[in-house]
Amino acid sequence: MTKIKRISLFIFIICLVLVTGCKNNVDVVNTSNKQGDTADDPYQNINVKGSGKLECSREGNAINGLTADFKYFVTYDKGIMKVLHSIEKVSGDDKDSLDQYEDAYNKIKDNYKDIKYYDINVIREDDSVSIDMNINYEKVDVKKVIEMESDTIYDDDNRPILKKWLERGKKAGLTCKGTTD
Repeated sequence: MTKIKRISLFIFIICLVLVTGCKNNVDVVNTSNKQGDTADDPYQNINVKGSGKLECSREGNAINGLTADFKYFVTYDKGIMKVLHSIEKVSGDDKDSLDQYEDAYNKIKDNYKDIKYYDINVIREDDSVSIDMNINYEKVDVKKVIEMESDTIYDDDNRPILKKWLERGKKAGLTCKGTTD
């Protein structure tokens, strides 16, 4: 990994750490092949070896009084992720802190700019900055993506595994709901 990629990844991780040091809504993810073992299971509609769509979210506080809102939309088939669309938004009045997030998000965008089907847009408004990412795993060169990412959600055949993504999301405090086919 080049020095610039490592620096950008480091900046991204710092941003995530700053943002994730907040509200902890950790829920148990159904990682079995069965749908919902109990009526209290908030993931009873998520069959990690099935097919369907998920909507996941998390809110929290970031640096200097900023708030963070994360939304993830996943389409999967037989436990393999097909599309991941994420929108991460940081809001507040501290323009300098928003500038820091915008710079970090733009570095991420620059690192992935040469990977087709890994589309990233950074949106700056007066009181917020967002990064909107769309990964089409059916078309993207997954090997290039794996080169960029330090931890992996991929199996030995370079397929993004829903169960691994959900386990990572659980650690970050995501709440997910979904439907299966």
